[in-house]
Amino acid sequence: MSEFRQTERQSRLSALVEGMLTKNIEADAYVETDFQGAGSASNSRQSNSYVLRTRNVYGELKDKADGLYLLGGQNWSLLTMFNKGMFARDEQVPLVIEAQYVPGFNWTRNSQIRLVKTFGAQERYAAGLSIENPSGVPGGKAYLRPGQTNTDRVSGTNVNNPDTYYATDPAPDLVAKIAADPGWGHYELTGIMRFFRNRTSTTGEGHNHTTIAGGGGGGMVLPLIDKKFYFQASGLVGTGLGRYGTSNLPDYTYNRNAAVTPLPEANVLVGFYGDPMASLRLYAYGGAETVMSRRGFDEGGSPYGYGSRNTVMSGCYTETSSACGASGNVRTVAQATGGFWYTAAKGDYGTLRVGGQYAHTYIQAFSGIGGKPHTDADMVLMSLRYMPFN
Repeated sequence: MSEFRQTERQSRLSALVEGMLTKNIEADAYVETDFQGAGSASNSRQSNSYVLRTRNVYGELKDKADGLYLLGGQNWSLLTMFNKGMFARDEQVPLVIEAQYVPGFNWTRNSQIRLVKTFGAQERYAAGLSIENPSGVPGGKAYLRPGQTNTDRVSGTNVNNPDTYYATDPAPDLVAKIAADPGWGHYELTGIMRFFRNRTSTTGEGHNHTTIAGGGGGGMVLPLIDKKFYFQASGLVGTGLGRYGTSNLPDYTYNRNAAVTPLPEANVLVGFYGDPMASLRLYAYGGAETVMSRRGFDEGGSPYGYGSRNTVMSGCYTETSSACGASGNVRTVAQATGGFWYTAAKGDYGTLRVGGQYAHTYIQAFSGIGGKPHTDADMVLMSLRYMPFN
């Protein structure tokens, strides 16, 4: 079935405050919010009662003389690619209207403590380390023996949302990056380390299972025609990386002992964008995220883990059938999209922009009993944006 929706929830409020603490040290505070969050009672039926959402809220100390930048608060992950250098508020975010961006785009916005060191008089080279809030995403089914329980998440209490879960990660995610802007193009290499934990228990005793996951990747932004036409590419490969892809594939599943097992995963994104005229920007992206191999097994004739060949898929093409385990065993999410932003008016009172986007998304599950199900979706999005101070 097709569907039509309108929303104002991508409206944003932001503020930047900057000042010199000393002759050499500058401080800034940045707040950016929108209305994309949803409280446990929020709905669209009458008042559209959605909560104000934190996007970025952080403070930063900048010692430009020594090339040192210390940031604390919620911001884009250091894993996210930059346009140039490694400076906050210059992230290479896809130009799309779609609020969930593009498969293959690596990102989170979460609390962190980040230290960046730049090198050279023009700060063309940089190295950074970020300690970031973890949140493992489990997938698949754990095999539990009689009387055994599995704990890898807890429900929210107090100020946390009681309608969702919080993973029992034992340590923060660690992200390291080096970036170079040698004169033509921007280049990055990134590494990430993650820590997952669960506990299997029986009456009177239990055992913790902790594992380390992570991977690496890189990216580039190339000005094919200076200030007119750009090419970008980025990728990430390793284990336990699903959270950092825009599709939010699971990070881990469980082995025969019900211990956490990171999933091998890879993300890739390529894109082109440019300005054929001063008032028009065009863009096109293609990206994919995939779980590279199965981590599933069978016990007693039932499938466990992620991607088991005994998962029943025979009803995936039969309307209302319950014999379809595809949604819990997704292997690949891919998308091709393109669009434009047109500046309709610009003056002393701000900028008015009109945007359009088309996206085709393809999703495929691991094969099981009855085949290898897949599906796709087409979306057309339009946007009208007024920025009063730009």
